Amino acid sequence: MCWPIAGRAALAGWRTDLSNFLPISLDDDLKRNLETAASGNFHCADFDSFRCRSCGWLDQPYATQIASKQAQIEQVLLPLTRPGQDRAELFVSPCVAAEPGQRNKAKLAVAGKAGALLMGMVTLDKQIELAHCPLYLPSIHAALPAIRAWLNQLAIAPYDVRRRVGELKFVLLTSNEGAVDAQSSSALMLRLVVRSETALHLLREHWPSLQARCPSIHVFSVNLQPEPKAVLEGDTEIVISHARALPFELGAIADGGQGSSSAVRGSPNQGSSSAVRGSPNQGSSSSPTSLQLLLPTQAFFQTHTSIAKQLYQVASQWIQPWCEDFFRQRGAQPRIHDLYCGVGGFALHIAAHTHASVAGFELSQTAIEAAQTAAHHNGVRAHFYQADATRLPERAFAADAFLVNPPRRGLGALLCDAIAQSKAIRLWYSSCNLSTLAADLQRIGTRRPIRLRRVQLFDMFPHTEHFEVLCEVELE
Repeated sequence: MCWPIAGRAALAGWRTDLSNFLPISLDDDLKRNLETAASGNFHCADFDSFRCRSCGWLDQPYATQIASKQAQIEQVLLPLTRPGQDRAELFVSPCVAAEPGQRNKAKLAVAGKAGALLMGMVTLDKQIELAHCPLYLPSIHAALPAIRAWLNQLAIAPYDVRRRVGELKFVLLTSNEGAVDAQSSSALMLRLVVRSETALHLLREHWPSLQARCPSIHVFSVNLQPEPKAVLEGDTEIVISHARALPFELGAIADGGQGSSSAVRGSPNQGSSSAVRGSPNQGSSSSPTSLQLLLPTQAFFQTHTSIAKQLYQVASQWIQPWCEDFFRQRGAQPRIHDLYCGVGGFALHIAAHTHASVAGFELSQTAIEAAQTAAHHNGVRAHFYQADATRLPERAFAADAFLVNPPRRGLGALLCDAIAQSKAIRLWYSSCNLSTLAADLQRIGTRRPIRLRRVQLFDMFPHTEHFEVLCEVELE
């Protein structure tokens, strides 16, 4: 539900006038973004007709959505603050979406019949066409008709949820639009989730014809999901294209960071992994000026590229002065460990903008290989290790600071206790679940004094109740 208006009005610093509860402290750029989004005529006929209500807050003005999320964050986290802390300094102005239509991934269930596919939402009770969803990036909208026509031509039978027959279950399409350099066009990753290998030969044989129809498809793979249950994808991924990862350019590498090609000569990360071959920048001998992330087929990446870029940049901006203070006080660069590092989004940014010793830990070996290759390409010293975050080796806790970005379930008791018992003095926590974030911080705080220093909302999921929040925590 939307946070109650009365609750918002009761919080100091919020005003209940025609500005739709914009915080007084918001800077002019943020206010303009909110006003632009609110007047952007974002309309969805499926929402209005109740066919799809996934964006449950679409009927709320965007500024009101932001105010609701901000108020929720403040109400949940204020009990963890110290008496007398300045609220305006603690709660940083939110990072908001400037315009609709920015979702970088389409997850479309398949129904209909062979030669006449429906792509959208499929349950036992209904089948709704959603390939036209206005949330998707333009590059996704441009490619979906060609993909549908190609699949219809191949006449692969869609999976029937009720009868448990058929092959094609999902079409998953990811775009790097908004994260490419000025000389490049946006590229796509297409993944088809199928029940078995029955159509695999056909898909391999006709992949060149799909490339001809839609040259922007850079990565093409097939995922096998044989189970008749509500699981999006299976463990087996078969990459058909030569390229195995989608590149994302995420911003300039700072002059004061590690970014130089010589920084990793002799590094254990040197050398290209087969997990990411086909990257358009692979093999470049010149020092990159933009930080590149590589996204393999089964790896996680935030759903809103422009907000994700700002999330990584803000985190590195918070961390950089702390690293400088640490060096002045101790005469050594800090060790920062990124837990649940994925393909290295946070770790690579920290390494590119500071001189810290950076290490990332992640369960997925494919994600680790992509992060290692990206570190080499970007010319930064960041080391990555395959490890289960719930059973990390002892060396993972020999750090001066941690950055964590866990799944919705949070860190859990064991990992919270290990962080509290470590010698680390700073924690940066990025979370998509405010409840587990608060529970984790509260648990750490019962074992060791903590001080919440900064909190910022990142509206990764506009028009829904969900959001990302970044916290900086001092471990005393």
